[in-house]
Amino acid sequence: TRIIEQIPTTEKLTEEQKAIFYSDWLYSAIRLFCSIEDGKTLEEIAERFSLTRDRANDIVQFLVSTNLCTFSDGRFGMGVQRTVLDRSSPFLAQHHSNWRLQAIQKVRQITDEELIFTSPVSLSTSDFQVIRKQIMELIRTASERVKDSPAENIACLNIDWFWISN
Repeated sequence: TRIIEQIPTTEKLTEEQKAIFYSDWLYSAIRLFCSIEDGKTLEEIAERFSLTRDRANDIVQFLVSTNLCTFSDGRFGMGVQRTVLDRSSPFLAQHHSNWRLQAIQKVRQITDEELIFTSPVSLSTSDFQVIRKQIMELIRTASERVKDSPAENIACLNIDWFWISN
């Protein structure tokens, strides 16, 4: 089972739009931030992410043009709820790298409420497959749960499960 089959999407981006959206974690983070409360003003976005007003504006204008955000009464809201890249996408590595770099930067400031876990192990091939299935179920369950969760804050889930090779 592939992850993309577990998470339905409602918007298809063009390859050019994907190149922009997945080039920087800020596009996704700002889009998610705009889902909180009744949306966010340009000033709130710039302040939250320590951006110039011009940079924040460039990002939200792109997000609105792709229906990933909406704009009404001076506030940006989240548009389309989900985007997913197929594992064959040339943008997948950049997307994962963007968010893993955020996790690496965050590790020195982790709170008791948060969780970062790394565990290299040796195990059987069959146990590897069992754990992979459990992770897929977690992804499916988490995806369903957050779909209808009231937006109060933004978070990132990075999961890696792979064979270690040279």
